[in-house]
Amino acid sequence: MNKKILNFVFIFALLLTGCSYTSLEFEPYTYDVNYSNMKKERIEDNYYSLDEYKSLKYLSPSGEKLIESYRDLYSSKSDKDTREFLNMSSHGEQYLLVIPVSFLDSNKNDQDKKKIIIQNAFFGQSSKTIYESVASYYDKSSYGDLKIKGEVVDFIDFPSKASELESTYGSYTRASRYVVAWLIDYLKEQNFDFSKYDNDKDGYIDGVYVIYDYPYSEKNANSLFWAYTDQTQKNLSGLNSTKPYASSYSWSSYDFIKYNNNFANSHTLIHEVGHLFGLSDYYNTIPSAFYQPTGYMDMMDFNVGDHSGFSKMILDWVTPKVVTGEGDITLSPFYNSGELILIPAGEWNGTPYDEYLLLEYFAPQGLNEKEQAFTFTYVDKNGDEKDFSYLSYYGIKVYHVDARLAYFERKTSSYYICLLEDENAIEKLKDYTSYCVNFAFSNSVDNFQINNKPTLLHLLQSSGENTFMEGEPMKNEDLWILGDTFGVDTFTDFTFNNNEKLPFTFEISKFNTNQATITFKIN
Repeated sequence: MNKKILNFVFIFALLLTGCSYTSLEFEPYTYDVNYSNMKKERIEDNYYSLDEYKSLKYLSPSGEKLIESYRDLYSSKSDKDTREFLNMSSHGEQYLLVIPVSFLDSNKNDQDKKKIIIQNAFFGQSSKTIYESVASYYDKSSYGDLKIKGEVVDFIDFPSKASELESTYGSYTRASRYVVAWLIDYLKEQNFDFSKYDNDKDGYIDGVYVIYDYPYSEKNANSLFWAYTDQTQKNLSGLNSTKPYASSYSWSSYDFIKYNNNFANSHTLIHEVGHLFGLSDYYNTIPSAFYQPTGYMDMMDFNVGDHSGFSKMILDWVTPKVVTGEGDITLSPFYNSGELILIPAGEWNGTPYDEYLLLEYFAPQGLNEKEQAFTFTYVDKNGDEKDFSYLSYYGIKVYHVDARLAYFERKTSSYYICLLEDENAIEKLKDYTSYCVNFAFSNSVDNFQINNKPTLLHLLQSSGENTFMEGEPMKNEDLWILGDTFGVDTFTDFTFNNNEKLPFTFEISKFNTNQATITFKIN
């Protein structure tokens, strides 16, 4: 399950340019992004790139299998008899079913208005939102590769009080799963046509988003009344027992969407839909921890800005330039070029599921531009609320990514067994009848593990410091700009988690708002 913890809700100041009101009508988004292919095969003197990622082999209880896409990794956790861990495909036209639900104790006033706001939040023009709709965001973030379509059905009345759901079903996770299964069964009884919502024809609805008409809990993120993404179960109290089955779903309050003057706010929706595609949270999910590895500056961290280069690699929208020798490599701003540089930790395995440094040229444009009109609030390590602003400078983001995969025991606690690359993996797996594959590491590291436990991905600051360990947000000054060096003046003793030494040092040798040149030298 994934959820956004309470301390990281963004709020407040919106500066809408030239307009503070929009008419109450649904304006469908026009899918007009059609960039060139961002995955290009190329071989140069000092780097290469692929047009497709390689396959990665892993062992399953039924024999050797391949990870050819992120969906293969995500579905390795599935149990065919109870729960299917399925994520939506990140390519082409994908249909999302949005279901608004009210309860006996919901405020049922203005449901027609609420439905229009929800429609604009998911499938409307950007101008109907304070940022982007879900459809417009993913069209732009994917460089036109992904077109999210779908519909918002009429409000459905669930025959219970919201305030009684958790006590009725025993936990908030079971309560939301039951509501989702009931809603799908209700639509089946109404002869709703699900055919386009099972794009891959596997008998499961590709993506469901439930908007509940009830206030979210401002005091408790471990609550039914928050925003999260989960998977339901087959034969849940007599529900979800016939095709098409409900599987992955997102769940959040209408109050996350509503804004002033008919505008919709889709930030939370965009983040949760990222989970429907299988993306992880990049913020620290341990409530008592203050380490924030990506400094809040990511859609899968603080619900802000464009997706990172790592996320776009996982979703198979881009492939990087892989450094092989000394020389110059240029980067254009990532928001419209999809260009990345990858420095491998040893020999790269040709997939996103490895360890490496990843460089992207951040520009305060595209999906990053509107975020500069907001003020965001976070809670520091002392428990004090502080404000910060989104990045407004041009510069290079440098990530240390450790996305190596590992085997985990599946049935009970998802206990870590060993890395895929472990030469003794076959022997170690003999003790387990049920296991799956997942990322070895996450960004949830407690305060006692900061210095000795790897993270999935974290930003490296140009100063060589790590203020994110103190829970501080990323600042403009943390970006790498002209004259900054890696492995020369800062990070001089950098070693990868797999104990490989940094093969190259680099310097930002040329820099303007259109292009940056990075010069690599053998270390």
